[in-house]
Amino acid sequence: MNINSYILVPSFVEEIIYRLAQGETVGQVQQSFKERGEEVDLCDFVRELVNLNYIERINDYQIDSLQLTEAGGFSFPFIQQKHARWIFNKKVGVIWLIIVLLGVVITFSGNAGSIIPTYQSFFWHPILLIVVLGSFVFDIITGITHEFCHFLAARACGNSFSSISLSRRLFHLVYQTKVRNIWSLSKKQRYLVYLSGMMYDLFLLSLFTIISLLSKDKSILIYNFSRFAILFLGFGILFEFRFYMKTDFYFFLADWLDYPTLYEDAFQLVIHLFKRNFQAFLETSLIVPIFALFMVLACSIDIWLTLAYLLPSLYQTITTVFHSFRDGDMLLIIANTLSAILFFLELGLVIFFLVRDVLQKRKSFF
Repeated sequence: MNINSYILVPSFVEEIIYRLAQGETVGQVQQSFKERGEEVDLCDFVRELVNLNYIERINDYQIDSLQLTEAGGFSFPFIQQKHARWIFNKKVGVIWLIIVLLGVVITFSGNAGSIIPTYQSFFWHPILLIVVLGSFVFDIITGITHEFCHFLAARACGNSFSSISLSRRLFHLVYQTKVRNIWSLSKKQRYLVYLSGMMYDLFLLSLFTIISLLSKDKSILIYNFSRFAILFLGFGILFEFRFYMKTDFYFFLADWLDYPTLYEDAFQLVIHLFKRNFQAFLETSLIVPIFALFMVLACSIDIWLTLAYLLPSLYQTITTVFHSFRDGDMLLIIANTLSAILFFLELGLVIFFLVRDVLQKRKSFF
C-alpha cells in the first residue's frame, strides 16, 4: 500500500512496526517490552497509526485506505518537475550569487543609506492610507512568493505532494508549504526545499538595495519604497532565527545535525531547568542545551524589534491619527479605520486556525 506519506520515528517504534509486520500480535510485542522494563502503550500507538492511515489490515479485518495525493491547500498539479527544475540550475545560481554580492557591497558601502534602516523607513509615503495598503499588499505578495519558492524547489526535486496554505506559528499568521513526503528526497534536496524561501528573500532584498542606490538622487518615492522593502525583507530573514518557533532555518539545522526532535528536546530541557531539575541537563546531548540557549536568546530579537521599530512606529501612527482627528483630515481617519480592520482581520484568522488545530487534535485523540 502506498499512501504517499512518510513519518520519522524513533528506533524503538521502528522495532514495533517491524515486529507487527512480521506477524506478532500487539499483546506479544507489548509483553516483550514489559519484560525488558519498558512501558509502551501499544493499543494507543496502533490506534493512532489507524488514524494516520498507516494500518492496512488488523488480523483478517481489512481497513479502508484513502490514497493521499494532496496535502491540502493549493497544490498546482499543472506545474510539473520540468517546469521548475530550470529555476534551480547552476546558471540561475550564478545570477543569484552576483545580485546578492552586489547587494552586500552596496549595503556596507553606505551609498544607498544606513546599513540598518530606521523605523521611519516604514512610512515610505506621506499618506498613511497608502502606507497601510501598500504594506499589506507587499506582505501578501512576498509571503506567497516566498512559499512558492519552497513549493517550486520541492516540485523541482520530484515531489508531487506539496501544497501552499494559510496557517499560524504561535500567534503569527503565516503562509506555509506542506511537503508531505519530504523524507523521500535526498539530504541535499531537502536542504534546497528548506532554504529556497530564504534565498528568495535574500535575492529580493539585494535587488531592492540595488534599486535604492540607482534611485537615491532620481526618485524619492522609489527610493523610500526600496528602503521600506529592505526593512521588511530584513525582518523576514531575521525572523528565521527566532528558534522558539519552527522556522525554515530550524528545519535545515535539525536535518543537518541529524536531530529531528531538537526543538522538542530543547523545549523540554528549558521546562526542566525552570523547575530546577538540573539532572536533565546532564542526561542530554550537548547540542540540546546549546539550542535551548538560542531559543531563549531568540526572544531578544522580538524585544529589540519592539523597542527599536514597533513602539516608535506605533507612536508615530497614533500621533498622526490624533492630528488627523484634530485637523479633520478624513483621509487619515479612513486610514486609521482601515488599519484597525486589517489588524482585527489577521487576529481573527489566527484565532480561527488556533481553534481549528485544537479541535483537530481532540478529534484525533478520541
